[in-house]
Parts: sequence; C-alpha cells; structure tokens
Amino acid sequence: EGGDQALRLLADTLQSQCRSEDTVCRYAGDEFVVILYNTSAEAAFERTLEWKEALLKKPIEIGEHTFKISFSAGVAQYPSRQISVEELLDYADQALYRAKENGRNQTMIYAHPTEGSNELVPRKT
Repeated sequence: EGGDQALRLLADTLQSQCRSEDTVCRYAGDEFVVILYNTSAEAAFERTLEWKEALLKKPIEIGEHTFKISFSAGVAQYPSRQISVEELLDYADQALYRAKENGRNQTMIYAHPTEGSNELVPRKT
C-alpha cells in the first residue's frame, strides 16, 4: 500500500511540474524516465531539486506513521553527436546507480565524452 502511494505521489509530482512538451513515464519498478526537451543537464539538475522539494512537502501517512519520500536521480544530456536512445538511457542509468551507491537521495549528472568528460559528476541534492 505505501509503495503504491509513493509511486503515485512521485508520478503526480513529476507530471504536474513538467511542461506539456516534456515526457514522463514509469520505466521499470520504481524508476521513472523524464525527458526534458531543449534543456541543459544543469537545468535538469535544478528540476530534480524542485521535485525533491515538492515531495518533501507531501508526506505519506500510513496508519499512525508518516513517511517522506526521497529519490535519487541520474541526468544525461543528449550529446552533440548521434547516439541511440538506448545509449542515452544507459548514461542516465549509470548516473542513477552511482547516486544510489553514493548514499542515495541525490542527483548525479553523466557528462558525455564528447562534451568534455566521461565521468559522472556528483551533484548532491
């Protein structure tokens, strides 16, 4: 019950705070993909801060207990050279799992090699 409530709250928060041209979808289990068109990685990072803040303001109550939702995010920007959608999702996934490995509840940005680096850039939220 609590897990379903958390997923619905996250989905509603993402949907309500995205532009009409953006895409939000549940990717797998508790993972969502958000495509922010014409948005830099830095701006996407800032959006994750907004989502986190919005979620903290909406605790879930289950019985006598109150829970706040936190989340980890991986950000990848489409590079200037052509790559597949699968590669882009893989980059975001790498950043997400690095965020989870580094203590969760943070955002990591994947900097693509053609954009000057092939390292994950830690950005705590």
